[in-house]
Amino acid sequence: MDSINIHNEKKHELDENINLYAQTLKKEDPKKISFLRKFLTFCIENEIIVNKASTEEFMRIRGYKSQPGVTYLNVFRKFCEKNELKGYWYQLKKPANNKSKHPLLLKYIAECELTNEKTKKTYFSILHSFFIYLAERNIPLSVESFNKYRQTCLSNNLSVFTLNVYLAAIKSFGRWLMDRDDLKDETTLQFKRSFMYLSSARSYRVNKDRYYSKTLSKDERDAVMDKIESLEEKLVISLQAYEGLRPSELNGLLVEDIELHTNYGFMRVFGRGEKQKIRIFKVTSILLQKFIGERKEGFLFEKMTHGKVYKIVKKHLPEYKPICLRHTAAQIMVDKNMPIDYVNIQMRHASMATTYLYVAEQNYKRFLENRPSDL
Repeated sequence: MDSINIHNEKKHELDENINLYAQTLKKEDPKKISFLRKFLTFCIENEIIVNKASTEEFMRIRGYKSQPGVTYLNVFRKFCEKNELKGYWYQLKKPANNKSKHPLLLKYIAECELTNEKTKKTYFSILHSFFIYLAERNIPLSVESFNKYRQTCLSNNLSVFTLNVYLAAIKSFGRWLMDRDDLKDETTLQFKRSFMYLSSARSYRVNKDRYYSKTLSKDERDAVMDKIESLEEKLVISLQAYEGLRPSELNGLLVEDIELHTNYGFMRVFGRGEKQKIRIFKVTSILLQKFIGERKEGFLFEKMTHGKVYKIVKKHLPEYKPICLRHTAAQIMVDKNMPIDYVNIQMRHASMATTYLYVAEQNYKRFLENRPSDL
């Protein structure tokens, strides 16, 4: 790219900007000029203005740590501010390819208040996709454009839970942006105002009594188990569909936390910040005895990532997600009239109200099955 867009009437090209600055130097300095040319090219490629944030991000992304480089950029930044030489911060133009990551998004992830790495990755992906959506349609950021985006996502069968996460990610980025005192140019202030208005966008209301993913009946669950040949895969399905484990909990299971007896057992599961003891039912107990063998300690599974769990579930249950198996376990416990407080302990729900949702589901099914045909 040979030129840069400028927020003034002159619209200097990159070479003219560099030459204009070079004239202020007491002597020629090819090394400095080459360094600043790289910086301006970085600004052009990412459509950002020459300011403190962009200089910091350039140094961070390129891995430059030398003091001379910092000095070069600070002096050049002051020169640009004095002469009103600024590139676009972010005009939501379509990038060269969808893999390009905007540096301010990278900076947001590095500085935001989020502590969970998975959440950071999710938020970054959401924000990048949203900006690409706006850029491809050449529409501004606003409550209206975000609502259109949510409707598009709904038409693509994304759940309201997912869309509420999208809104949370965008609001989080907006809060971070509003706190950036060093971003005060006209374009950025306009963008900040859009985020301020976007803060009024409301989450979708979720009917918590009807929140379930699809669940299997007891017969369907048992039939699936009978067809699985791999012992490891059968155990992965069993621990979710019988004991109600979350996919993330499978990876941390330790052999020494499992206590097996004839046709039943107990295990300590790390979830929600602490280990909790739950019941192991007959089917899983038999599988565990075979799978563990003579082992006394160590991880039950080797590298059982969430992705691997997902693939195993999809292999044997193409229309279901891992969370469906946990819901299946809870619903079958309730349907078999296990005391509700026992179900709560087994499922490790933070609130009894969550457990009662399965009772409501049971009552709803009974209503549909037993309602009178005539009154």
